[in-house]
Amino acid sequence: MAGRDKEVEDVKFLLAFLADPTPVLTAAEIGEQVGMTRQGVHARLESLEEKGLVDSAMKASARVWWLTEKGGRKAATEVQSADSGDSTG
Repeated sequence: MAGRDKEVEDVKFLLAFLADPTPVLTAAEIGEQVGMTRQGVHARLESLEEKGLVDSAMKASARVWWLTEKGGRKAATEVQSADSGDSTG
């Protein structure tokens, strides 16, 4: 299953934030959207955090994650690219 985690592109994680109406998400919530376990998502989110695309904090007994400005721009660019590719009439 470890190989499966690499099949989900980083941008899918960023888009999960845009798809949800709340400003912060847990790894489990993102996992539901991208089809991965909480543990797999957590590792990928840590990698995205190192790249400056997401940030996190401990709240109560859970770590919550949110898009940084840089991550939001990257996700928005991806959405715009997908939209312009779908305009075939």
